[in-house]
Amino acid sequence: MSIATVYRTMKLFDDAGVVTRHEFQDGRSRYEERSEDHHDHLIDVRSGKIIEFTSEEIERLQKVIAEEHGYKILFHRLELYGVPIG
Repeated sequence: MSIATVYRTMKLFDDAGVVTRHEFQDGRSRYEERSEDHHDHLIDVRSGKIIEFTSEEIERLQKVIAEEHGYKILFHRLELYGVPIG
C-alpha cells in the first residue's frame, strides 16, 4: 500500500468524523480517534513527544475570559510547546 493511499484514507476518516487531524509546529500531520472527551496537548519541541492532558482550571479560565469579552466558546484547541525542566 502506498503512503498516498494511507493519507487519502485518513482524510476520508477525518471528513467522516472518525479521526481528528492535528498539525503541530513540526509540519507533520498526526491523527487521533475522535472522542467526545476533550483534552489538550503538551508538545516536547526537542523529542516530539505529545502529552494529552485535561485541566478543569484551564477550562474554567477560558470560559471566564470569553465571558469577560462578551463571548461564548463554541470550541477550542490548546497546544502548549515546551522543553523538559532540568
